[in-house]
Amino acid sequence: MKAASVVRTTNSDIMAKTLEELGIGTIFGVSGGRILPLFQAINRRNGLRLIAARNEQGAAYMADGYARITRNCGCCISTSGPGASNLLTGIAGAYYDSIPLIVITGQAASDELGKGGIQEGSGVNRSPDIMGIYRNVCKTSYRLKKGDDAESAIREAYRIATGGRPGPVHLDVPTDYFLLECEDSGNAGIKMDVLDEPISDVPVAGDAIRRLIALLQEAKRPLLMAGQGVYAAGPTAIERLRQVQEACGIPVCTSLGGRGIVDETHPLSLGMIGCYGQDVANQYLLERSDLIVGLGISLQYLTTLGWNEEIAKKLIHVDIDRRELGRNLTPRLFIHGSLTDVLQAMPEARSRFAFEDPTGFIREQKSLHGYYPTYRVLESRNDPNYLHPAKAYSLLTEYLDNDDAVILDSGENAYWGMLSLKIRHPNRLFLNYGWGAMGYSLGAAVGIASVLKGSGKAYSVCGDGGFMMNLQEISCAVQYGLPCVWIVLNNKGYGTQMHWQRDIFNEEYVGTDMPDIDFVQLTNAMKIPAAKAVSETEFVEALLRAKRTDGPYLVELLVDPQAKPPQSLGSKLVK
Repeated sequence: MKAASVVRTTNSDIMAKTLEELGIGTIFGVSGGRILPLFQAINRRNGLRLIAARNEQGAAYMADGYARITRNCGCCISTSGPGASNLLTGIAGAYYDSIPLIVITGQAASDELGKGGIQEGSGVNRSPDIMGIYRNVCKTSYRLKKGDDAESAIREAYRIATGGRPGPVHLDVPTDYFLLECEDSGNAGIKMDVLDEPISDVPVAGDAIRRLIALLQEAKRPLLMAGQGVYAAGPTAIERLRQVQEACGIPVCTSLGGRGIVDETHPLSLGMIGCYGQDVANQYLLERSDLIVGLGISLQYLTTLGWNEEIAKKLIHVDIDRRELGRNLTPRLFIHGSLTDVLQAMPEARSRFAFEDPTGFIREQKSLHGYYPTYRVLESRNDPNYLHPAKAYSLLTEYLDNDDAVILDSGENAYWGMLSLKIRHPNRLFLNYGWGAMGYSLGAAVGIASVLKGSGKAYSVCGDGGFMMNLQEISCAVQYGLPCVWIVLNNKGYGTQMHWQRDIFNEEYVGTDMPDIDFVQLTNAMKIPAAKAVSETEFVEALLRAKRTDGPYLVELLVDPQAKPPQSLGSKLVK
């Protein structure tokens, strides 16, 4: 009779157990020798699911999408060497957009470090310093060593990733550390150094609140401008913003990262500001408002295009990150701290406000310009061989269910989406808006669909160029039965660059055209049903088939290569 086997608890088991306890239900990665012990440990946890990506970059995009839709921390894992470096583009995008991730990469065994071990990343001699690289795109990077408590390491990484301004945290783990036997030792131990961050999520001082209320008392036509920081502040902040909009009667516009925080069909919703925003939002901000309250918004270039110091004189900026002060202009008042305090104070003081009713003006401007300038940009050109991308997005909006999510890629497909989509519910539009990585939406859709399965669908909209950069990840949706729908806007090239070459470089097209690819056949080879559409009728029929399909589906949409997204009229008003 064989003796009963002894079950060993290793560091990898404790790490997997702790990730599960933190509510990170799905982990994304690519296997490799240096990370295999963690793969095996994850597989042994009933409450964890592992989705194996085809490339580490795709795994990072999946974890990013998972974190955005759950508003929790995401997790991606890879082996050492090229596995760790392949993750970097996705991690950089998450860092730029303040998305919390735990990034775990394997490393050469402890006794191999500095000796030229296989895929070693120690920074010794010609070995790349993987921790030094990651420190540029993470809040911190930490290498685990013998004696470090595995549970404490994961919990500390989670605390840092989700605290203050969220972002990725990197754990570099020698492969022998994963295999060390350990005790289930509680939560004592590790503290990781974090790059100095001028963050304050403490309550806002009473003096700052009183100054804000005093300025609102003087205003007649205030405007609230909400950014991604409202999402980061949590559901309470979102609900309070909607209460302020209703109770105080203040119009709300958003940045790209804030889309969906308020219902964009609401009479007091102006849509998105900035270069590719709605005309009514930009015109109200630039021409009509006499006080602007920016809430958790990064005043980046495309947001502030056309602004000048006159805008700064009427701007109040509320943010937890002092680095946002004076990014492109210096506001009249900067409030450093939690924006939920500001949102709570405003309805309480509404009896002291005497604002003009803005609804008539907003209704008139929407009627004049079109809230979504879809039909203003439809040139007289009407080629029956193509469907205009603005019209495609308008149709997509009509067929979206409340639980569906839309993930835009980078490039003109995203610009058309910014102009033409209507978002009614929070947390339903996603894109890699800071880093702007092409191919992002394909992987992110897998991560988002892993959460939506059984409720809504994840619609990835990308160009043909972006699709070719990450198409291998669509096979994951087949393997795991995920409700992904990919809509490929095929204009047979890199549209943004093609139009620059057309308009600036006298039609000298270099390196921007794409070969004639049949995306339907390409997708069918991966056992994914697909359809090609040219007309409105064909596109609607394809959307309906996608809705009826339990698993993944692809729609190839032939769009006019000459159609170029316009900049908002409002962004040109102030020079």
